[in-house]
Amino acid sequence: MEVNWGAVNRAIEELSCPDCAAPFGPSAVEKRALHEDRVVVTLACEKCRTLCLAVLEPRRPAERPFDADDVLNAHEFLESSRHPLDKLLRPRRATAAARARRRTTQA
Repeated sequence: MEVNWGAVNRAIEELSCPDCAAPFGPSAVEKRALHEDRVVVTLACEKCRTLCLAVLEPRRPAERPFDADDVLNAHEFLESSRHPLDKLLRPRRATAAARARRRTTQA
């Protein structure tokens, strides 16, 4: 599957943290996974560090609303042994650049 990462980043920028309502940006992405036509990302809020999981799908025609099958498909994806939820939600190790940015913003 060919992924339009620009579109993925734009979709992430439309999301906000469910705990503190801070907007997510591309730097909030912790991990990415591909599954069929979906992109699964874990996001870490830069403000409160809440971890979130987002399943992004290609835009659908207006005549097909989000339905119960979509929810079941998401559950099946999360239950698959290939993408265990605890692995997707586990934060990655911060890079030296990210640690330096945090020190700068906390000072």
